[in-house]
Amino acid sequence: MSNVSKQLEKTGREIESAGRFQTVKRRLPANFADRDLELFEGDLVKKIPQPQVVEFENVKITAEGILFRDGLMMPESFARLENFRRWRRKRRNKRYEEVLRARPVRELERVVWVTDDWSKGYFHWLADVLPKLVIAADRLSHSTILLPARFADSELVKDSFGRFGVGDLEFINENETVIAHRLYLPVHAAESGDFDEATVDEIRRIMTVDIPQDHNPNKRIYISRSLAKRRKVVNDDEVSTILADFGFETVFAENLSFAEQADLFSSVGYLVSIHGAGLSNMLFMPAGGRVMEFRKNDPRVSNCFFNMASALEHEYYYQLCPATDKAQAPYSADLVVDSQLLIDNLARFFREEIC
Repeated sequence: MSNVSKQLEKTGREIESAGRFQTVKRRLPANFADRDLELFEGDLVKKIPQPQVVEFENVKITAEGILFRDGLMMPESFARLENFRRWRRKRRNKRYEEVLRARPVRELERVVWVTDDWSKGYFHWLADVLPKLVIAADRLSHSTILLPARFADSELVKDSFGRFGVGDLEFINENETVIAHRLYLPVHAAESGDFDEATVDEIRRIMTVDIPQDHNPNKRIYISRSLAKRRKVVNDDEVSTILADFGFETVFAENLSFAEQADLFSSVGYLVSIHGAGLSNMLFMPAGGRVMEFRKNDPRVSNCFFNMASALEHEYYYQLCPATDKAQAPYSADLVVDSQLLIDNLARFFREEIC
């Protein structure tokens, strides 16, 4: 047993002995190198809260999606505490509250609240919002699901919620405030990017239940971000050509509707892309798929896709890539993919030798 494996087992025993949280254990990436332990060790064995629904009374909800209780802004309005602090500084809280007092008020008896300030993005909708629907399932039949005004025209919202059979869905108008006499707030993990396995498996089942099942999913897809403004593969044409030699089709997720992405990836067995929302489509892949992520060699890069792959029972591979500008933040950096290293990783990806 390697030193890395021994360290993980020891950490796991210590966490389990605490007994206060569920313990999530994730396998090392399939092409893991010991020198990269720093990038993954914080997520290999982790304790996260059990999914639950927290209830509050008489919560004021604004059109922007901000929650107030007893006159105080609730941190639960935000994905992270730092977002909460930043928003307060930017909005000048007292001024904002004065504006709210001038808005008309609508009252609702029971409300399920599933969004925060990051929910508009594709990854966060799939990874953070939809799990909350699963967790609050027993509240949905006798409560109103309420969303901020910005989601009113979203195709993603209508299609994904439709697959869940959500009936009583309402939106806060841009110039009103809603009082929820009872607010149900699902909590699914410590922070965005951690996953409860049973929850995400249920999402996959619900999202693909009406799609004919492919019991031998062999499609190979490369999601290109060459149309994006940032976080692109600089040598994307070269990468696409190499992947095409391995049977991959290049797609641009922004050109596909949510329904088209769900349908496509339900028959995908192999997915390659740069760190970005497109990798969220592994949620629709049947268990046992293989996912490769191009990522900047930077410990600040979130392991959200490594964690998601583990929860969905996919094999995870990675390739560390230099940025064109070393000073760029990991979430905006353009990357250069080493061609020979990609060929070597693909050989491992398919467990075959390149002749």
